[in-house]
Amino acid sequence: MKNGIDVSALQGRINWSTAGVDFAMVKATQGRGETKATLGLRVFTDRRFRENVENASAAGIALGCYHYLTARTKDEALFEAEYFCRTIEPYRDRLKLWAAADVESPRWLGDLDREKITAVTETFLEQLSSSGWRPMLYTNPDFLKNRFTRGFDADIWLAHWNVEKPMEVPRLKIWQYGGGNMPGVGVCGLDIGYFGEYSVGDSYTIKRGDVYSNGLKVPERLIGRSCTIAQIREGRVLLGEINSWVKI
Repeated sequence: MKNGIDVSALQGRINWSTAGVDFAMVKATQGRGETKATLGLRVFTDRRFRENVENASAAGIALGCYHYLTARTKDEALFEAEYFCRTIEPYRDRLKLWAAADVESPRWLGDLDREKITAVTETFLEQLSSSGWRPMLYTNPDFLKNRFTRGFDADIWLAHWNVEKPMEVPRLKIWQYGGGNMPGVGVCGLDIGYFGEYSVGDSYTIKRGDVYSNGLKVPERLIGRSCTIAQIREGRVLLGEINSWVKI
């Protein structure tokens, strides 16, 4: 497991050399504003994004990024996704983890029905994938159980606070387990990462929800089978016994 944090401009200037974490998810952009100061804005970049990416990567911290989604239609979702991708593109060599959709806005998403919010989220994630990013969905148990009509072809960053372990979710890669005060950072989201833990020769047990590198689901008949990792590449492993690449 890896220790991580998630940050935005709310943390102010961060001393990344004292943060003491393995990875960070950095806010890049937002669709619409929600506070009095930002309510009139439409797609904007977090004012600390560039600074955080440059300083955290210089400190050797693995990085991903996220967009706070406010889109209410599929067209708006595409508009926000394209803005997000344009903003993060210059930092592709430093953003080695995920590009995530933060789907939680009560102001802009609260009154959407399940079909609409699912379609909006799916459109956004598909645009990330088609732009060459590893898509991730930041969500919580309520959204997973009550707000979406189906799953997505994306890894999961689950906000599940005040529990000993997170809800079981296929493709869970990050668990945001709470908030706390970190040295050099201040109060921020605290995360555990379930990734990058494997070496060639390790045994990997295929789990329900695993997918091949082409996005197709691993068939049910292989769930629970243990295989030897023959090769490792960014975000995937080659399982020798089935001679297939599986996303991790």
